[in-house]
Amino acid sequence: MAVTTTKSSKPEGYGSKTYPRYVAAFERLLAQDPDNNDLVDPEFHEIVEGDGRVPVTQDNVAQEAQLSRKAISGAKCRFPQLAARIKAARSSHGVADTTTATLKRLRTDLAEATQSIVVLRSKAAEAIIRADRLESEVEEERKHVERLRRQIAGRR
Repeated sequence: MAVTTTKSSKPEGYGSKTYPRYVAAFERLLAQDPDNNDLVDPEFHEIVEGDGRVPVTQDNVAQEAQLSRKAISGAKCRFPQLAARIKAARSSHGVADTTTATLKRLRTDLAEATQSIVVLRSKAAEAIIRADRLESEVEEERKHVERLRRQIAGRR
């Protein structure tokens, strides 16, 4: 790992207790060997990535380091050079496009499923109304049959 310096000629993260944790987390993600169980959940990868790779992003580096992402993201982050390295690694690992495409597909699927639910609820309501009408008609027919039976019984 190359040592980079800041304006004060000290390396980035000099004297910081959290910087080494961010770097170690970043390196574990590059090696696809995270310690954080939330990042290695196979169900998560099946939904988000499909290929089982953990995306190398600032959020995931912070989550792997169990620290806030504020130090490695945003315009006023404490470790801008590390943030730039994470962004560069993200493009070399090819995670952004697949994640974005997958999320777009999932949103489309959700919208279609929501619309289907609305249609099915409407059809269910219509079926309930129709069933109520048919029950009423059946009850009227039963009463009519009973009246006819009484009439026939009275004639005998």
